[in-house]
Amino acid sequence: MKRSAPEPMEGENTPKTILRPKNEGESLKVAQVVLKRRERNLHQLANRAQNIARHRKNLKEAKKGSVKIVKPERLIKDALARRADRKRANKIAKHRPHLVRGTKTIVAVRNSKTRKQASHTAKAVLQELDLGSCNTMVFLKNSKDIVKKLDAVRPFVYWGACSHKVIYNLLHKKAEFRGDEGERTPLSDNALIEKHLGDIGVLCTEDLVHSIHACDENFDQVKKRLWPIKVADVNKTDKMVHDYTQLNGRRKNMDEKVRKLIGL
Repeated sequence: MKRSAPEPMEGENTPKTILRPKNEGESLKVAQVVLKRRERNLHQLANRAQNIARHRKNLKEAKKGSVKIVKPERLIKDALARRADRKRANKIAKHRPHLVRGTKTIVAVRNSKTRKQASHTAKAVLQELDLGSCNTMVFLKNSKDIVKKLDAVRPFVYWGACSHKVIYNLLHKKAEFRGDEGERTPLSDNALIEKHLGDIGVLCTEDLVHSIHACDENFDQVKKRLWPIKVADVNKTDKMVHDYTQLNGRRKNMDEKVRKLIGL
């Protein structure tokens, strides 16, 4: 290839060298050896970075030790928190449950990781309501039994009524069907609805939304075949990240909260 030095521009002392092909119209060719060497160097650098990260992780784990040490203060604090939660649950169990007005279906959301320790009874209720994981959402019947269970886990859950439009958007964007082996199948078209729910007469998105919103005779079967919906952390949608104030209890503006959780 020819190298031609252009005339220096005004104010420049050293001209720049421009690479040009030997014959006009040809493209610049880079030797294959150079490309192989460059790829080999990048591969070696990536392996070296992985080895360094692995070595640092091993050193950190060795420094901590194989036995995880829990301070007595932490054990005492957790035990006191669980005892306080048991007292709260026993006190609420004596109260009369109040249904959510104007709806047959309740939308319940497990809040993000809270600093309060749940008692064994509260954990069992959360598992029964399919709210064992943080930042998950489920549909529940608006009955006295369900409201009583929600009151028992009030510090860890917030709930309320949602409109037909919000439930439609929620199912359309976030619904996932349970597979036979526990796999998740996102709702993408009506063919999937007919495959998973066709035996109970639910054939399209409108039928699915109606079963959930109206809480008809197919509600239990539909809920059983849907995974709890994963949602965002409400603290990160409308507050600062370091603000640990948790939403709990019954909410009047549930539509607005759900819109933020699913990005509407």
